[in-house]
Amino acid sequence: WYPPGGFDSWHTDSTLHQGWRVYLLSVEETGKSFFAYKDPNNQQFKVVHDSKERVNMFKVSKEKGTWHAVANLRHQRLSLGL
Repeated sequence: WYPPGGFDSWHTDSTLHQGWRVYLLSVEETGKSFFAYKDPNNQQFKVVHDSKERVNMFKVSKEKGTWHAVANLRHQRLSLGL
């Protein structure tokens, strides 16, 4: 859960379990929060704005860590990681 103004700064999770990460999201308003990441294949930064019901999925490995962050601007954001 991320309250209004909540965030998780840039990190890789590479010291945790390796493999796929799947997050189920629920937000009150579309476009008021986002998932940002650095694509490990081309090193480009990308931002995915949350929608009311969304699934984010990405792979975590020690060789190619996926740098990512979350920001919630103005509403409640529920995120369930699997």
